[in-house]
Amino acid sequence: MTTKLRLYQNACLVLGTTPVVSLAENNPVRYALDTVYDNDMVRVCLEQGQWNFGTRTVKMSYDTDVAPPFGLNKAFAKPDDYIRTTALCQDEWFRIPILEYADENNYIFASLETVYLKYVSNDALFGGDLSIWAPSFSTFVEVFMAWKLAPLHARDKDRRREINELYRMAKIDARSKDVMNQPTEFPAQGSWLRYRQGRSGGSRDFGNPTQLLG
Repeated sequence: MTTKLRLYQNACLVLGTTPVVSLAENNPVRYALDTVYDNDMVRVCLEQGQWNFGTRTVKMSYDTDVAPPFGLNKAFAKPDDYIRTTALCQDEWFRIPILEYADENNYIFASLETVYLKYVSNDALFGGDLSIWAPSFSTFVEVFMAWKLAPLHARDKDRRREINELYRMAKIDARSKDVMNQPTEFPAQGSWLRYRQGRSGGSRDFGNPTQLLG
C-alpha cells in the first residue's frame, strides 16, 4: 500500500541519497520532498493520464445561473475535485458520446440539460487516496519526485540523465498498465448492421440462404 513516507523513501533511492526514516526527520532532502509534495504534486501527476483508480462518474444538471449569450447554451460547473475529462456522454451507460461541447475554465458547455461526466478526481476517496493507487502509478510518482529534485540532489550528471530516462519510462509504463485495466470496448454498430438486425434490435429474417428463389 502506498503511503507518503514510502513515496519519500523510494524517491530517495532513485536520487541515490539515504532514505528518510520519518516525515518529521530533520533532513534537507526531506524538506525538499515536502516542497515537491505540497506544491500540488498529486494533482500534477493525476493530470498525466486517465487513471482508472482515480476515475469518478457523475450526473450533471446545467447551471441555471449561467446563461451563455450564444452557441452552446447550457453551462455545467466542473466538480471541485475535477482533474481531467475521461468521457462526456448523453446517457448513464456512456454509449452515446457528446461530440459538440466546449471546455472553458470551470465550465463545460453543451446543448443538453443533463450530461454524464466521467473524470479523473483528486478527491480523498478517489485519486487523492494513496492507498488505492496502482503500483505502476506509485512508481511514476516516486520517480517524478526524484526527477524534480535531481538538479540539486542527484550525485552527478550521469545520475541526472538516468533519472530523466527513468521518469520518461515510468510515465509510459504507468499509462500502459492503466489502459490494460480498462474493460474491452466494442465499436458502435454501423448502419448496415443495424438494418440487418431490424428496428427492434432483433434479427431480421432474410430467408433461408440455402433455399433457391425462383
